[in-house]
Amino acid sequence: MATEPMRVEDTVPASRRRSGDSPLSARYSIRVRLPLLISALLAGTVATFLWAAYREVEATLVRAGTDRAEGAAVQVANLLERSVQQGAENLRRVAADPDVRRYLQDPTDDAREAARKRLGSLAVGGPRRVELWDAAGTRLLEITFQGSSVNAALGVPPPLTRPPTAGFSGLQASGNVAFTDSAAEILPQPSTAGQAAASPHLGHLVVRSTLVTSPSNILNRLVGGDALVEIGSMAGGVWSDLSRIVPAPPLETTPDGAAEYRAPAGAARLGAVSPIRGTPWLVAVEFARSSVVAPAKVFLRRMIMFGLVFVALGAIVVSR
Repeated sequence: MATEPMRVEDTVPASRRRSGDSPLSARYSIRVRLPLLISALLAGTVATFLWAAYREVEATLVRAGTDRAEGAAVQVANLLERSVQQGAENLRRVAADPDVRRYLQDPTDDAREAARKRLGSLAVGGPRRVELWDAAGTRLLEITFQGSSVNAALGVPPPLTRPPTAGFSGLQASGNVAFTDSAAEILPQPSTAGQAAASPHLGHLVVRSTLVTSPSNILNRLVGGDALVEIGSMAGGVWSDLSRIVPAPPLETTPDGAAEYRAPAGAARLGAVSPIRGTPWLVAVEFARSSVVAPAKVFLRRMIMFGLVFVALGAIVVSR
């Protein structure tokens, strides 16, 4: 007795059959499953490509942002170096003035007024204090300057307790404001032209000035509106954004002067430092990492739209 050949639908379990199913259910049709599989593979490939491209663009932007911070730090350091050296030259010129030297050697009232007039030429810029000290460590004369109306609220830095050594000091703090000292030795008049004075120095001329700029964000605008410019000491300690005390960035010990790090508040940042030659100070320039890599996110969003269109077209093609 002849047996009937087995049909394909007989291989599907009865429990999984539904009324109205065609002899070969669509769920088990390779014509449906193959396009879905190809579309899934296509979508996965496109997603992997987009993610790799995004990471590469992001890494390129981070490198460019770090280079930008490093170049900006060098530029700001050079700019401040010229300003600082000009101030130091003015300080040395006043320290060598005959009226100042005469007052230290003969502190009469007339000599005092003449010396005060010469010291007044240093009372410019932001709030500062100009002090004249003799060799015995006694303050003989001081002048205070409030600065412009914008900076007057910061107040004049506190008086010195003793004269510092010649040169520049590290940053110091008074309340929420940073200040520095610059000092020059006052030497006796050389006995002959071109011959250095053999006797000990007569005293020190010191300028203690707050570390501010006017307007306060002028350096930030010079570097870029999204930049943060800070100044601190090479030895660590006080840092300022030229308007108030700020936490020290983790850049002081960076070998190459640039790094990617997280600020105390938790935000990711890119920054670099550069020394100000002739001073014990560092300049740090920082950028928010989010602003640096923002173009990469724009790129990713646009490419996702193109990717979705590409996958949709591919699915239509393979389903035919």
